[in-house]
This record gives sequence, C-alpha cells and structure tokens, in this order.
Amino acid sequence: MLEPEKLKLFPHHDRPSELQSLQAGCYYIGLDINQPDFKLHLHGSLRVETVGGKIAVSGDLYRAENPDGTAIPLPDETRISQQQVPLFPVHLYDSYLKLVGINGNHCRFHQYVYFHTSANGHPLKQFDIASNGLPQFDVIQLELVADEGNKAATPSFQGVVLDDQQNEIGTYTLDWVSPFFRRFNLEIDALQNTDMPALGATSLDWEDIFKSIGWSVNVVADENDRIAPTGQSWNNGELHARMLEWRNRHQENSAEEWWYYLLCIHTHEDGHLGIMFDDPTFDNNKIAREGAAICARKVLDSAQGWPAPIAGKTLSEIPPAYFRTALHELGHMMGLIHEPLPNTRLMNQTNVINFQSTEDAPAFPENISWVFAPKDEICLKHMPDIWVRPGGIGWNVDFNKNTAILNDREETEITTDKTSADSGSSLAALTLAVEHLSIVPEKDGQQRSLKDLPFGMPVRISVRLKLAEGAAPIEVPASLSLKTGFIKIEVKQLGLEGNPQSLQSVIYFEGAETGLIKLDDKSDISHAYTLLHNKNGALFPVPGNYNVRVTLQWPNSSGREASISGETRITIAQPVSEEHRELADQILQQPEVTQMIIFGGWHLENGFNILDLATTHPNLGLLFGAHYAITLSKCYSRRFFDTPADMDTACAYLKKYDYIVLNESEIIQAAKIVRRAADSPDYNSEEKQALVREISQLLHSYTSRQCDNGFCNERTREAVKTLINPYIQKE
Repeated sequence: MLEPEKLKLFPHHDRPSELQSLQAGCYYIGLDINQPDFKLHLHGSLRVETVGGKIAVSGDLYRAENPDGTAIPLPDETRISQQQVPLFPVHLYDSYLKLVGINGNHCRFHQYVYFHTSANGHPLKQFDIASNGLPQFDVIQLELVADEGNKAATPSFQGVVLDDQQNEIGTYTLDWVSPFFRRFNLEIDALQNTDMPALGATSLDWEDIFKSIGWSVNVVADENDRIAPTGQSWNNGELHARMLEWRNRHQENSAEEWWYYLLCIHTHEDGHLGIMFDDPTFDNNKIAREGAAICARKVLDSAQGWPAPIAGKTLSEIPPAYFRTALHELGHMMGLIHEPLPNTRLMNQTNVINFQSTEDAPAFPENISWVFAPKDEICLKHMPDIWVRPGGIGWNVDFNKNTAILNDREETEITTDKTSADSGSSLAALTLAVEHLSIVPEKDGQQRSLKDLPFGMPVRISVRLKLAEGAAPIEVPASLSLKTGFIKIEVKQLGLEGNPQSLQSVIYFEGAETGLIKLDDKSDISHAYTLLHNKNGALFPVPGNYNVRVTLQWPNSSGREASISGETRITIAQPVSEEHRELADQILQQPEVTQMIIFGGWHLENGFNILDLATTHPNLGLLFGAHYAITLSKCYSRRFFDTPADMDTACAYLKKYDYIVLNESEIIQAAKIVRRAADSPDYNSEEKQALVREISQLLHSYTSRQCDNGFCNERTREAVKTLINPYIQKE
C-alpha cells in the first residue's frame, strides 16, 4: 500500500488492462517530432514504477545529436542492446516528462522544457517558469502500442506522438532496458592512514541502500591509490583545489557518465563531520554537486552532547556513523536537503539522530534508519535528471519551486497562525533587519562613509533576526549562514526590467549550525555577507542603485514552512577615473575573486593576479586595498598543501591602509589571523610581537567603534577580545 505522503508528492495512477505489459523499470525512449515548422530528434529514459495496481511514470529527454550537430537515428540500437540505464551528456538535456493521465493505452504527459541559458546568453539552468513562479509545461500524448515485431523478451512499444488537440506530431519508440531507474559511479579517495567508509558497518551496503530507490551504483575505491596527507586539518581552499584536480582527471571519461566524488580527510578546519561542494553560484569552477568530503578523525566531543561510550571517539572509529555520514553527503550531492523533522533517517543530521535515543529506543548508532524519507525517495526516483545528476541544477536552488514540478502544486502563502511549533508566538513578531556596511573607522579617529560604495568593491551587508519584546519564543534556524541552505539573497538593479540575481551557498555541511533553536526576545541571531558575483557574473556590474533582499526560509520541527524577508538599498558610485573603471571591470569580470573570498587558496591564479594588480596600483592601490585587504590576508595566512602560511604578508595587509573595510564576520577572521601569527614560532622576536600588539590595538579600536555604530554586536566584541586581548594588555 502506498504511503499517503508519496501519493501527495507525485501522481500515481490506476493501471488499465491495456498497459499490463508496461512493466517496472527503465525504458529507452526515442521521439521523432516532424512538423512543417520544426523537426526535433529526442531520446532519453522513461522510469516506470509500479506499486500494487498503481503506476507512476517520469522521464527525461535529451537532444539526439552527434558532436557535429547532426541527428542520431532513432531508435538507437546501441542503447537498447546495452540493457542498462541509458545516460546522456548534460549539455544536451532538453526536457522532463511526467505522466498525468491514462485513458486506455493513451498516456498523457506534461513536458517541462529546460533552459541552459537565458536570452542574453547567461547561464540560467531552470525550467520555463510561468508568471506565478511555477514551471510551465506542454502536453504530449503517447499511444502505447506493443511492438509486434520485437523479438526481444522485454517489453517494447511504438506508435504516434499526439499534441493536446489529438494532432499527430511525430512518432516514438519505447524499449525496456533495465530494472533500475538510474545509475551512477562513486569514486572514494582517502588520505594515507585514513579509513574509508566500511561496508561492514551495517548489514546493508551501497548497493542495497540505493537498490531500494531504484538506483544502480558502481563504487570505485582503490586502497592502493592513497592521497598524501597535507596536515591534519584541511581548509576550503584545499578542498576546492582538490575537487578541480579530480574533475580535470575525469575529463577523459564519457560526458554521459554520472560521477560523484567522496574524499576522506582527517578533519576540516571548521570542525564539520562532512562537507559538500556544489555549484549554484559559479559555473566556471566545474563543480556542480560532484563532490564531498567526510572527516575521519573528527572527535565526537562530550561537550557537544555525545554520550559514553561514543564521546572521545573519532567518526571513523564508529563505522556505522562514518558510513552514514558518507551516505548523507552523497544525498546532498543528489540534491537532497536536511529533513525538517527530527528522526533517524539518512538525511537528518548525525547530532539530531544521536538525540533521538530514548529509554525505549536504541542508542546511537544502533538507532540509525538506513532509508530516505518518503519525500526524498520520490525525489530520487522521479525528479528530473538535471536536478539529481552531477553537473545539473545547483544544490538548493529554488528547491520548493523545482520540487513543485513533481505535483504541480502551488506554493502556499506563509501564514502567521499560531502553532504548537512556535509556542504560541507568530512570525509577525519576528523581524529580519538587513543593513549595508556604510561607515568604517579610520586610523586617525575619523569616520569613512561608504554610503555611496566605490565601483568594483564587494558589498558587505549584515542581517539580524530578532523577536519583538514580550513575544513568546519561536523556532528558527541556529545560524543565518548561507551554508545552512536556509538563506537566499537577491540583488535587483533599480529601474531595470528583469528578474533579480540570486545568490546561494557553494558549500553545504553537516553540523549543529544547520539545526533549529528557540529564539527569545532577549537574544538575536546575526550574520554578515560579502557580495560580489553569482553564477551569471557580477551582482553590481555598473554604477547605480540596487536593492538587496534577503529571505530566510526554513521548515520547523513540525514540518511547517516559514519564511521572512528583509531588504536594504545600495548605491554604487561612479568611478573616480578611467583607470578606476578599467580595474573595477577586470575584477567584476573575474569570478575567481569571489572564489578567493570564499575559499582562498593559491590555485585561483586569475583572481589573485587581478587583486594584486588593483591593490598595488600607484594611484588606486590604497582604495582597492582597503576593501580587499582581508581577502588577501586570509589567503596568505593559510597553509595551501605544501605552501606554508606567510604570516608576515598576512599581517601587513591588516595594517598598511588608512582604513580597512571589514564586516562582522571578517573582523573575527582578522582577529584569528593575528592570533595565529602571535602563536607562530616565527613570531617570538620583540619586533614581531610589537607588530601583533599594533594590529591587535587597531582591531580592538575598530571593533569597539563598529559596535558603537551598530555594525557589530556584543558577541563579536567579546569574541575579538578573547582572541587579541592578551596582546593589547602588553602595551
């Protein structure tokens, strides 16, 4: 019997007697559309799921073209003879099919056309969207007629393609090729002396878990091809570089194959259990939900709620937890997000599963449920290829609107009705304040106005979530970081037609910050962002006025969706000279600059070269340096594989300018750089300790004045004080 949730998420139909031979599995489909005004060759896969007397069908079509653009003859006998799920190059993806009605042997489909680029050539990567924000579709009908001439033992159909008015517009062929719906390859690499996820961690293995949702998996894990370690803890720059190197190695693989990459490292500098890299922001980095890392030597600390006998062990010392983390990150690579309801299934967070242990339930890790949620199962079976395959739609991009394609459901307006989940409070008592960093202190005690931001500089905004005084606590995300997946930022140039540019994270991780907390009226949650590029290029490409809108959307623990937005206006000033315009244009045309802001790392040579040119310019170096000093300082302060940190240069960037532009997050980053320098063995001379004290005093003054200006909260002041106070006291 079908679970009600699955019936709600995707249409399942009673199967008529005329279609009894349409057995479950994957079919290779070829369509030849032949009309006076256009001709179209398409082929792809059609997934047929049968449960009891009901049937659910979805499919994906690709343009049937050779590399030279000529049409591939249909039917494609090679695809049929392989007797496995057919795969196709992602750049030829054309449309998604969903069965919406059956009348005898007539099957009615919605066809959703996918656009790789916009009318002006920018990467678009979305299905055609109607004015209400939901995907638009065409209607085609297939008259399923068994192929009497088929000599194979498997089902085969052929017939005509009809439009919505019953006009014949082409022909099709349909041949059963596999009991699976989809197939993929998973490469697992590990550092030397680092465990790989153990198949013996549970009675199930990779094949068992994915077979239950109709996926065939080929795991490639070479124990003899280990990666040389690069220190105990990896940073995002190193992971990003490793992903690019792995992607380049796979260029020789067929563009049709689906490859996901799992890297087993020691630890991550931010303490994550696992971290997934994706591509909603940039297209040129060749990373699109293709890879993730899991942290074998991450210690499960008792201070974070891990009980005995787990507390004190590393993740890989608990094989079921380690294997589950690998499956969890792979789920993210396939487009899945964290489950909103606390439970023990694969897409819930490890720390959440730990807290589901009770007197009547097994303790972690025995309580792990090795299954996907009904919603996730439907997504993995029936969402479009472009949504689940590597290299397709970026993770968490318009998740609800893309998921709406499953059942054409309209998004429900968020209400402020009281529910048990928000303890009698309502979203009306919640505010999301968005503010642009418009004032920074100078060394001489003056204030520098950034109300009109110089052209070509990053836009720094802060967001603060606060509850009205006297309101009852309400359940909200623990963090407003882009990495949690709850935040979406939209930038719109005022006075211009068209949709706003959106921005979401290029990183997603498993950790406590992606959970929910109860916010009361005595506290707030804040975060700062540095905005420059998205997947289409520069967010602020020309001088003018812009509106920046931040939306926080999250599911609470009862599964109820909540959303709140705030916005601010930004003015980008005209350049002060033609040299300024030219340098700014070079920065805005180079997305590696934003990748440097996010990842750091010396593999981003184009980004570094343009920033080095701008910050050393004889006339404009001080202007650009004030805004990009922290970006370059972070790069120099981190080890990058075998290249050691250069703390002298990192510190020099923090003190060489009359003023420096830092948002709330960057202030703490700067304080951490100073602390690492002070703790470095190379900084034991009086001269270098004096430098540490000088920069510490500058940061202390900067933080205090920004708190007074309202651009920092007291938590930031205390965090900075904790990091640098010992060096201020030595003056």
